[in-house]
Amino acid sequence: MVQYYAPKMTFEGKSYIGATPGFTAAVELTGIIGDVGMPFSPEAVDVSPRGSFMKLFMAGQAEAGVTFEYNWVPTDPAFVIIATAFAAGTAISFRGKDYTAGKGPDWDVIVSKFDKKEVKGKAQSVDVELKPTIGYRDPNLAVYV
Repeated sequence: MVQYYAPKMTFEGKSYIGATPGFTAAVELTGIIGDVGMPFSPEAVDVSPRGSFMKLFMAGQAEAGVTFEYNWVPTDPAFVIIATAFAAGTAISFRGKDYTAGKGPDWDVIVSKFDKKEVKGKAQSVDVELKPTIGYRDPNLAVYV
């Protein structure tokens, strides 16, 4: 029996953060533990006409974001940007690259989750969730840089 394996990509995705919204992020997130999640879930909107015997739906607005676990290192420039934005409730910039050419999201975000984890026998870390925000520029899902 022949087994097939998915080839390993030669470029691992990279993520960047920036303290100034409205500009492309440039500080690499080097302390990410594990994978970066990018949930993108459109809502189902009921568009059923009156008298319809079943509900009909259409895709509505999508809820997007970025989630990751990050090393708790207060001297890491990216950590400082995230922690400061969370404490102040201010927007920052986020940039993702899924391969060398740099296709990925380019958003201004708020830090909607910043949960410190202290697991016995492991290094301290923080669960981070970023959500797109408005006021500076429109979120873009596929930017080439």
